[in-house]
Amino acid sequence: MTSRPLDGIHVVTIALNLPGPAAARRLVGLGASISKVEPPSGDPMAAYHPEWYATMSAGQEVRRIDLKTGAGRGALGALLQSADVLLTSSRVSALKRLGLDWESVHREHPGLSHVAITGYPGAQSDRTGHDLTYIAAEGLLAPPAMPRTLMADLAGAERAVSAVLALLVLRERGGGPGYMEVSLAEVAISRNRCVLGSPGRERCLAAASRDMRSIKPRTGGSRSRRSSRISFEPWSRRRA
Repeated sequence: MTSRPLDGIHVVTIALNLPGPAAARRLVGLGASISKVEPPSGDPMAAYHPEWYATMSAGQEVRRIDLKTGAGRGALGALLQSADVLLTSSRVSALKRLGLDWESVHREHPGLSHVAITGYPGAQSDRTGHDLTYIAAEGLLAPPAMPRTLMADLAGAERAVSAVLALLVLRERGGGPGYMEVSLAEVAISRNRCVLGSPGRERCLAAASRDMRSIKPRTGGSRSRRSSRISFEPWSRRRA
């Protein structure tokens, strides 16, 4: 059997809804072993989109544990003993009440890294938010139309995977375990640089057009030097 990059890596996640489970699903694909801890009521995604929930939790050990009880926190602690990374998506104040903020986790499990998905960064990490509020703040909505996907959540999941990989590399290089925060609001900010109506958008699209026209295809086994004829249209026109 072919080995995968994260074979032997154990990630414990208590992240619910979309960003955390999407990140966990990607980590499974890279070979990680995932233990997902849900509250007694389960992950809300299982109720509002059962098919997506099944996809996002496939290949994972799912346990329902009440972290508000001493017995539940003890059960989670036992899981963390063998874990390399803890993945969370709760507000910092909620994690502190459960003894799962970075300082508490690091004290109890000094070899464990922690990736925390938050709505807003730093001092605003206790502020609640939603994919719609993150992208609306950056002008990425076109009312009254709803977005076709949950952009900040899904892009944030990919950034969380990158954070997990970065912390594992850091540890491998002797830097020890660490903590990284992934703010979904910051993810939305990073996506508004080249969209309709944003400053510099025309320059951005012109550069993309120039780059696409410069592509030189290779056909068969020969090295073709014919320039590719690519018709470039801004996405706003292509959507019509």
